[in-house]
Amino acid sequence: MSTEAETPPPTKKIDLKNLLQTPKRGTPLTAEEKEERRLKNDEALAEMQKAVEEKKAEDEYSYRFSQLPHKRPLRYHLFTLGGCLIGAAWVGAIYGMTSKLGAPGLIENFDDSMDLLYEEEDKEKLEKALKTMVTSTYENDTAKRMIMASERDMKRILELCRRDDMTYSVRNLAAKVVDNLTLLPENQVTAVSRGYHRQFIDLIHAKTTPLLLAKTASFVLCNLLESPEHYLQLARAGAVAALDQVNNNEYTHRQATLSALIRLCHAVAESKEAGLEQDMGANQWALAHALAEQHVTLQESSLFQLRSKIVESGVILYFHTVVGGGLWGAAYSLHQGVPLKTMTRNILRTAFITGVIPAYFVGMSVSLFTHLLKQVDTDQQMFQLYSSAAFLTVYPWSYLIPIVDRWSPLWLGGHVVGFASFFIYMIASDSDLLKTDEQLKLQDRFLQASADEER
Repeated sequence: MSTEAETPPPTKKIDLKNLLQTPKRGTPLTAEEKEERRLKNDEALAEMQKAVEEKKAEDEYSYRFSQLPHKRPLRYHLFTLGGCLIGAAWVGAIYGMTSKLGAPGLIENFDDSMDLLYEEEDKEKLEKALKTMVTSTYENDTAKRMIMASERDMKRILELCRRDDMTYSVRNLAAKVVDNLTLLPENQVTAVSRGYHRQFIDLIHAKTTPLLLAKTASFVLCNLLESPEHYLQLARAGAVAALDQVNNNEYTHRQATLSALIRLCHAVAESKEAGLEQDMGANQWALAHALAEQHVTLQESSLFQLRSKIVESGVILYFHTVVGGGLWGAAYSLHQGVPLKTMTRNILRTAFITGVIPAYFVGMSVSLFTHLLKQVDTDQQMFQLYSSAAFLTVYPWSYLIPIVDRWSPLWLGGHVVGFASFFIYMIASDSDLLKTDEQLKLQDRFLQASADEER
């Protein structure tokens, strides 16, 4: 048996000279050989550079939990929690202290607030009271019920809408209060039973009614037409002609008004109720049938029904953000020249995140907050709602945003593209969301100035 230590196998040496195509010393090369070796060296370096860039791109856009921040100390979490609690309490305190200017103040001092409606001398005080009612009735369901339950105060609000001696702002604000009140189904029943719809139909037909007031009055009728039980009652009162008048005006035309008018006309055309034609009058009966026939293809189309539901539910926004996220992921990946696997991952992850985040914030969080806000009746409830909403928005997302940013680094650009696409769609579809009342106000001023010159 040999006592000598076993010699290790010889290590293979890398000949860097051959690898880089370096000629041996003393061996002269021709010009052609030098050019050939140079080209081979350039190709080898290019391949190495390409491999390095692909690896870098793979590491940059890959999600690895090892890339997440290291475990933070306890004091970091305590500071984050404490900061979010203090900030949420501050937000809640601000809204709680100012709640007396909104629905809680109106509910607590209801009689005193409604007495301001009967102010005749100080129009600024009356206008301020109506602005408070508009805000309160938009945000709070209890305020809607309390005002509608007071028939005396409702008569006063309707009187303010009709009176030509009242200011332009007072009449519009009073109509806006009724528009907000009739968003509740129970108030819609009360309004129709009291005949409020007839007053708004007459208001639309009145020659002295400004365009903005006519538009708001048509929205009241649209609210009342949300229930099919009211179709024929409003048709008998002349709602078809009133809505058609508003719809045919280039300034007051809105998609919501057209949709309500189409539903009403089809209900009239399909009705077999005796005496309906006589109650409506020959002209309005013929108008309803003509409009129903004109829009029959659109109304019966399943795509129209599906589109209406999608637009009303806001799903079209999520569709645009998903598509925009995917397009941004594809465009950025093509620009960077990443591998196909990385490009596919960028497209799918960006599209997913750009669809989930709007659905969470807009579809769920905002809808839930709006629903809860309508139930807030006191300043204490206002503080609790806003502080809770602020905390639940900031604290969880202070941890989630870094994870989202590493998992899908292109999500912010995807949102920009998605919302831009949605904005272009709204312009192309003549969406009501992009229409403001400023154009109506300008046209009303122009018409008023023309009328004053004629006098």
